[in-house]
Amino acid sequence: MKIIKNTKYSSGFTLAEVLITMSIIGVVSVLLITVVQNIQQAEFINKWKKVYSTINQTYASILLDNGGTIKGVSYTQPAYKNLFRDKLSVVKDCDLNSGGVCWHANDAGGTYTAQYLNKTFVTNSFWSFANSFPAIVLADGTMIYFVHYDDNCNWAGQGMCTLIHIDINGFAKPNQYGKDLYTISVTATGISPGYGVTDNCVPGGVGYNCGRTYLSK
Repeated sequence: MKIIKNTKYSSGFTLAEVLITMSIIGVVSVLLITVVQNIQQAEFINKWKKVYSTINQTYASILLDNGGTIKGVSYTQPAYKNLFRDKLSVVKDCDLNSGGVCWHANDAGGTYTAQYLNKTFVTNSFWSFANSFPAIVLADGTMIYFVHYDDNCNWAGQGMCTLIHIDINGFAKPNQYGKDLYTISVTATGISPGYGVTDNCVPGGVGYNCGRTYLSK
């Protein structure tokens, strides 16, 4: 009697095949994460450009109301904030105590809710004084935080009337400069993106001036 051998192979995968498959999945996952991050960053930048344009047009209107400049015009900080509030679509308005309502606040332990571009936590007085400066929230969720006001428009010796911090998506994450957080310097006759002259929109930088970099693209 002739014996017929079973020549069928097992339908299971070998260890090598499993490892190769897992490696491919890993590479695809990394690529997918990168694509998603790039899409999100593009959305952040587009939103920033729209918000900047809105603030620029708003301030141009404020200057028109004041003869072309606000230098020498004395305002309290809430009254200065109101110049913008009255020309924007605002859903929340905080004269003081803006932290946690119209702007980010420190937690009870004194740590900070926002990060610089380099992912270190914000530790400067612009944030620790959240209860001392006014802020507003726009209908689209954008939060605008007004830091200081100098009626001589030379705050910090840099020709500024005030410094504005903006979070384009409110309290939503990532709360990071260069992502959803930006700054605007307000002078007697106009606005400019960023704060100071240092190009800090680079790996390891704080990201205050990323708004300037993005607008130039």
